[in-house]
Amino acid sequence: MRTWLEQLDAPLRSQRDAAEKALMEAGPALLDLLPPAEEAASAESRLRLERVWQSLAAAAVEQAAHGSTLELTGNGASAEEVLRHIRRQSGNRLQWAVPDRPTAAFSGRLSGPFWPVVDALLDAWHADLQAAEEPFTLRIVPRPPEGPARVGTAGYSGAFRLQPTRFRRFEESDGTVTLRLGLSVEWEPRLWPAVVWHDPAWNRATTASGKETTPRAGGRREIPLPRTVYPLPLTTDFTLPAEDSAIRRWTGRIEVLAAVVPHSFAFDLQAGIPGRRSLGDVTVELERLDTVDPSPAAALRIEYRNVEIPLKSHLAGVFENPVRLEYPDGTICRGIVRETLAETDCSAVIRYVFQPAATSPPLSPPKRLVATVPLAVRRIEVGYDFSGDRLPSSVGPRSPDDSNP
Repeated sequence: MRTWLEQLDAPLRSQRDAAEKALMEAGPALLDLLPPAEEAASAESRLRLERVWQSLAAAAVEQAAHGSTLELTGNGASAEEVLRHIRRQSGNRLQWAVPDRPTAAFSGRLSGPFWPVVDALLDAWHADLQAAEEPFTLRIVPRPPEGPARVGTAGYSGAFRLQPTRFRRFEESDGTVTLRLGLSVEWEPRLWPAVVWHDPAWNRATTASGKETTPRAGGRREIPLPRTVYPLPLTTDFTLPAEDSAIRRWTGRIEVLAAVVPHSFAFDLQAGIPGRRSLGDVTVELERLDTVDPSPAAALRIEYRNVEIPLKSHLAGVFENPVRLEYPDGTICRGIVRETLAETDCSAVIRYVFQPAATSPPLSPPKRLVATVPLAVRRIEVGYDFSGDRLPSSVGPRSPDDSNP
C-alpha cells in the first residue's frame, strides 16, 4: 500500500492513474489503513486520495448491507489468529468474553458467507455471541450445555442470521389453536440496527394440510434497539383450526434501520487541520472543544446524505458511538453523550462530556479527538423462509413468558 500511496505523486500520469486504481481495487479492508486525504503531499494526490476514500467507503457500505464473505485456512492458527483474520477480511470485530479460550489449533478450511463460517467456528468452540460494551463488536461466550448447535438451525439474509427459537401451542376459548413462533435475529457487528420494524401481517405460514394461514391481528411495531440487546427476540402468533394445528413452512420479513461500517474520524488539535471531515454519506464537524480539566467537553455536528427515511426520532441510537480525547502523554479521556439536538431529519449536533483521566490530570492540551461514526444509515429488508428441520419442534403449554410482546 505504501508504494501505491507514493505513486499518487509519480511524475507520469499513467503511474498515478495505476496507483489510484490499485488502491480502489484493494477493497474496503484498506479503510482502516489509509492515511487521511488531508495528509497528502500535493493537491493532486489529495484529490486522488479523496476519490479512493469515497470509492472504498461506498464499497464497504454495500458489502455491509449485503453480507461479508470469509475464507479461512487454518494451518495451525490459534483462536485469536482466526478472529484477526475475520476482522481483516470482513471488518467484523469479535472478542472473547472469558480468558478460557479454545486451545486447539484451527487446521481446517472454511469459506463462504460470514454467518455459515462463523456458525461452524462457534459450534467447534461450543460458544455463542452476545453484545459487547464497545459498539460494533460482539463477545464470544461459552454456550450452556443444553444450548442448541448453530449450524443447520438458522436462515441467512445478507448480513443477518435468523433462527426460529420456540414453537408454543395452546388452545383458545373459541375452540381455535394459537401457535406462537419465536425468532432470534442476529447481525454482523459491522452494522448495528438502530430500529427494527416488525408486523405480524408480513408473515405467512403453511399448515400440515397445505393451507396458508395469516397471523393474528397485531399491527406494525417500531422497536428502538439498545446496544445491550443481542440477539433480538421476536414472536408471531398464528391462529389455526383445532384439527389443523401444525405448520410445515413459515415465511416473513422484518425491516431494519441500520448504522453501517464504523469509521474513526480523527481531528488533529495541534496541527490546525480544519475540524470538518466528509466520507461516504457522512460529514463530521468539530464545532466546539472545551479542554478545561477535569471534564473536557466537545460538540460534533454529524450529517448524513442519501437517507431513505427521517432519522430525527432515531438519532440517539445511531450516534451512540465512542469519542475520545488523546493526550501527548498517552492519556485517553472517553466521551459520553450528554445531549443530542436534531437540526434536520438527517443531521444533529451531539454534545459529549469526557470522563476525567483515572490517574492525575494531563499536563498539556489534548493532541487529537477521535470520533467513531457509521459511514451510512440504511433501511434494509430482511426476509426469512423456514421449513422442515429449521422449524422448531418444541411444543408446550402456555407459560408466563408467552404474553404478547
